[in-house]
Amino acid sequence: MIKNNKSKKKRGYSLLEAVIALSLIAICFGMAMTAVVSSFKVRRRVMNTKYFIAETSNYLECYKMHGSADFKKNVDLYLGAGDSMFVFSQSDDGIVYVIYYDGDYNKLPRDKADDAMFVMYVVIEKSFTAYVKEAASKRDVYYLRDPYVSRFDM
Repeated sequence: MIKNNKSKKKRGYSLLEAVIALSLIAICFGMAMTAVVSSFKVRRRVMNTKYFIAETSNYLECYKMHGSADFKKNVDLYLGAGDSMFVFSQSDDGIVYVIYYDGDYNKLPRDKADDAMFVMYVVIEKSFTAYVKEAASKRDVYYLRDPYVSRFDM
């Protein structure tokens, strides 16, 4: 008489099948987390760029009013920079101003410069140029491509 093989059939999953399934789940989870983290980085980079475009535009408007002669006065009057904007270097050709920002885009005074996340440089040399760098990595966040020349400085 022939024995029926159906009665001895194993039920459930083997250890190898469980390990393979968990490995596939881990790989999929890792890929999803990488996509989420990189999208947060890109979003933050875009937010930084948008903010500093607007900030550069504000400083540019102060320059457009009366050129380099009254730039600092206009910034103090209209943007309330106070002690957060100071002269980084000065020569006969022009002035470089520096503004420090924390991670929430708040302007920092000179004594808190070590806590800065971003550094904005405004260069006034008979024209207006601005660029922003990350404080730690010195990587560019935003820069004004072409210098702007005011009618007062022509």
